[in-house]
Amino acid sequence: MARLLEKFRYLVIVAVIGIGAQAVVTFGWAVAITVEFVDDLVRTTAWQQDDTVIELLQVLDLYLIGTVLLITSIGLYELFIGEVQLPQWLVIRNLSDLKAKIVDVIVLVIGIKFLEKLVQGGDALDILWYGLASAAVMAVLIGWNTLKSRG
Repeated sequence: MARLLEKFRYLVIVAVIGIGAQAVVTFGWAVAITVEFVDDLVRTTAWQQDDTVIELLQVLDLYLIGTVLLITSIGLYELFIGEVQLPQWLVIRNLSDLKAKIVDVIVLVIGIKFLEKLVQGGDALDILWYGLASAAVMAVLIGWNTLKSRG
């Protein structure tokens, strides 16, 4: 029975492939938007408009989400299937390591989403509440990450 249960760990390959495919598609999507963005900058006067910064941040956000997906896919593979040759800072030894790396990127994504909202403008009170909510979520995630790394 133990040998059968040990083989069940290979079921994670389904998640690894699925999440890896999502990462590839997200990076492809980001590249397509980047090409369109650069084309707009070169062909038009889009570089003179304020919403160009928002587009730039949205593309950056997509790359970060793709990175989270890639880290998750590689991390699950490392945890359940086998080692991968990675830089030392990306080596994942346990589920807490994987969660910490994901949280780091999520905090960046939340920050970028707030910057998008700030650049878009609008009601100052709405932006303030959005910023406070973003800061609260970021603080909880960073605090949780810090506690996990100590414990």
